Amino acid sequence: SMTLRGIFLCRKQDIDIFYQQNATGSGLEMAGRFFPEYWEPFLEFIPREERGDMVAAYQKRLRSPDPAIRREAAKRWSQWEAATMHFIVDQRKIDDFGDPDHAAAFANIENHYFMNGAFLGGSGEANRNQNYILEHIDSIKNIPTTIVQGQFDMVCPRNQADDLVAAWKTAQPDRRKWPKYELLTETGHSWSEPKTVAALTAATDACVGIGQGSSR
Repeated sequence: SMTLRGIFLCRKQDIDIFYQQNATGSGLEMAGRFFPEYWEPFLEFIPREERGDMVAAYQKRLRSPDPAIRREAAKRWSQWEAATMHFIVDQRKIDDFGDPDHAAAFANIENHYFMNGAFLGGSGEANRNQNYILEHIDSIKNIPTTIVQGQFDMVCPRNQADDLVAAWKTAQPDRRKWPKYELLTETGHSWSEPKTVAALTAATDACVGIGQGSSR
């Protein structure tokens, strides 16, 4: 079985909604509209002429020969996500994600995967616009699954969970095999928020029969 939290399909549109937004002065503004004081530091680090591809621009700086540039790029990338991952902003999380070692690992891993479309079906620039998970939904349509999604998830907005569930239902005629979809109110992206912890714990308990009278 699977218990999934904060669905991320890693399509280009999913990356752009969080990292690109209206960086060039046009386009859809999402989290930046609600967290402008955190979006601006992420945006202003990149010169205007390179803002057409923010992920690529950050990769360039994360790989800079100048360690100061690498550190600053990693910090800004990591703290942008940290600032937006909770329903209520957690300054301690922002500070933690600004730690140089944590930021370097976090930013480089995420950026590397995004630049390669999460290596779903391939790698490199040509794979950045992939839709592999939905196109291969048959591979998972028979697996008992619980999906836990924050209604106010700014990092992985709920449309991705909605798209996954819709594709699953289209591919799976047996309603009994549709995923259990839990959309949590007053909840963002982080797994550590109270309602998300409770939902994940309940899903895990159900897998092993806790509270259902079965032996362990």
